[in-house]
Amino acid sequence: MRKICLLFAALLVLHVSMVLHAQENAPGTGEEEPAPPSKEVLLEDSLHGMVRGNNTFAYSLFAQLKANPGNLFFSPYCITSAMAIPYAGARSGTQNQIQGAMHYLPQMDNLDLSLAEFNKRLNKQVMQGPNEIKLLMANGLWVQRSFQLESEFLQRIRYYFGNIIRQVDFIHNAEAARLNINEWVREGTQGRITNIVDRGDIGPDTRLVVVSSIFMKAVWEFPFDSSLTSLTPFFLDAKTTLTVPMMNMTKRLRMMQQPQFTLLELPYSVGFQSPNQYAMYILLPHALDGIAQVENRVISGDFDDWIKSLQYERVLLSLPRFKYSTGFDLSAALKQMGMAGAFNDMADFTGIYAGGGLALSKVLHKAFISVDEKGTEAVAATAISINLTSASEEKPPVVFKADHPFVFIIVERASGVILFMGRYSTPTN
Repeated sequence: MRKICLLFAALLVLHVSMVLHAQENAPGTGEEEPAPPSKEVLLEDSLHGMVRGNNTFAYSLFAQLKANPGNLFFSPYCITSAMAIPYAGARSGTQNQIQGAMHYLPQMDNLDLSLAEFNKRLNKQVMQGPNEIKLLMANGLWVQRSFQLESEFLQRIRYYFGNIIRQVDFIHNAEAARLNINEWVREGTQGRITNIVDRGDIGPDTRLVVVSSIFMKAVWEFPFDSSLTSLTPFFLDAKTTLTVPMMNMTKRLRMMQQPQFTLLELPYSVGFQSPNQYAMYILLPHALDGIAQVENRVISGDFDDWIKSLQYERVLLSLPRFKYSTGFDLSAALKQMGMAGAFNDMADFTGIYAGGGLALSKVLHKAFISVDEKGTEAVAATAISINLTSASEEKPPVVFKADHPFVFIIVERASGVILFMGRYSTPTN
């Protein structure tokens, strides 16, 4: 009997302040200038720019997190989507720091439009039945009652993100607000994330909490036969092993060889009318202890070029069935990436609240992934709280045996956007 492959990602909790970015207008002055690009062309250009920025952010964040021992998993796109809301209220140096760290498009309108359009496209990717494909993206903004948000910020959020604002009372009943936020996330992630905001993450000083969630459920295009799954040693390093359930199949798949690793594409099934498709890419070191070298290659940003070079081969594939969870406070990582000024008393989020005094306090990210014979389920949620501060067939198959640590990346193939990213290195059962 084939089992479901469950993949679940991402929680981020932040204490933030937001400011609306002043837009630069550069109207044309000459009558003989060529006609401007159409809205459709501009939108596609913005989408490509947003995807490039998201993927660059993914590599940069992976570079910060890879020093953590054991398994790793996060959703860069969930963080990209969530941080765009406080970014809309950031001004001056704070805005520049967030843009640089997140690799956002320089024009805020283009960023918000591309995110709104891409989320809409993702939410249409649904196919019902035994081969169900589903990807849902949602955003929410919880605001302290009577807290006066700037009108321009409100208009921007409503225009690009919809009716996402909810009023709560952080000052007098932060616990009720916390439970309300957690219930929204639980529903949006199909019950996979149940406690995105822990006790103490928000309190009377909190003025806004921004939450983004992403839920993905998909089945492999070529499911594994569970009767072929067997217990197999998995090398933690060159000398130490643990036994894992290893899934097996022989199939024509796309792959490529690099001096230090092999890259394999595992596609997910799509509906007949769906223009897009998702895939998991596995980067398997040739050496049992070569994970560090592979990770350094990943953060070089060459991944997008590698997947363009994939070729079909007949592959004898062995992949562990696995499940694990991760959690990080991303505050230190984001500061190292250039956003330190958004976390201190000098933060400028007056585009949210003209009175100032708002700053990012904490960025938390939690994730869970489970992979088995049938497919993948991936979930992510990002919460940003804003606090008030005092400041060929005849050939033998190529063997691809993932019996030692590897990196994996889940991508929406039409756009190339990285949705999830991780490292499997430590069996948990």
